[in-house]
Amino acid sequence: MMGKLADNLREYRRRYIQLITAVLYNCNLPGFVRGTISKGALKGVCVPGLNCYSCPGAVASCPLGSLQYAISSSSYRLPLYVLGTLLLFGVLLGRVICGFLCPFGLIQELLYKIPLPKIKKNRATAILSYLKYVILAVFVIAIPIVRLVPGFCKYICPAGTLEAGIPLVAMSEMLKSRVGFLFSWKVFILALCILILPFYMPARRYLFFLQSDSVLRHTR
Repeated sequence: MMGKLADNLREYRRRYIQLITAVLYNCNLPGFVRGTISKGALKGVCVPGLNCYSCPGAVASCPLGSLQYAISSSSYRLPLYVLGTLLLFGVLLGRVICGFLCPFGLIQELLYKIPLPKIKKNRATAILSYLKYVILAVFVIAIPIVRLVPGFCKYICPAGTLEAGIPLVAMSEMLKSRVGFLFSWKVFILALCILILPFYMPARRYLFFLQSDSVLRHTR
């Protein structure tokens, strides 16, 4: 009984930290009112976790998005600042990022809390888990180098669609008139994630290769 109570207290504490982190990362409240993006000095700083640069409330940058932009604009020079930041986060924080400091990770956990039958790991899911390496190689590295655009952010990232794309389009008549296939495609990917995650939390690893299994232990 005492062990279960201690586990519940740890879980509540972790959830509060996640909520506080999400608020701190997105405390640019005027952005939600005006439908604009903050361009303050902190936008030159990466925060640990997935939190879209273009979210109206975001006060800093997403490390994954920053890495792609750095690769696409580095003129064949290594993006040392971003790579160094990612390595520093990994060394100092490790799995704490996934379990405590990732706003989109919080959303995924809440979806998994929906009381629906859960899918167990099997051979098919084991094969699909390698998709993250394909996405890393193609969309995070190859496309930024070859096409000079942040491939993962532009074509896939459901976090960016949820936190930035949908809110900005909803608040701007100009953006609404320019919505096309690409936006519809990204909304489809987001909808697919929302439909899958309540049944199978490890699906997050198919897209978000920087995330670990640490959160899964808390959601079982």
